Amino acid sequence: HADAAGLDRIVLLGDRMNAAASAATATPTHAARSAEDAGAALVDWLSAGDNVLVKGSRGARTEAVVPFLERRA
Repeated sequence: HADAAGLDRIVLLGDRMNAAASAATATPTHAARSAEDAGAALVDWLSAGDNVLVKGSRGARTEAVVPFLERRA
């Protein structure tokens, strides 16, 4: 589904995401243990003008990815 949606990369956040990341076949996928780890992975991949969709739960602190990226922009 990620390929059909035109996604270039997927970053999954949370302790239980390793299995989901392993199941992804064609789209490069990273399982991050923290928002900071997710942000660091994105910083390595992103270029100027890229779009990022951050979606997740408050329990996983997904919203912390955005300020992490902003500090490194």
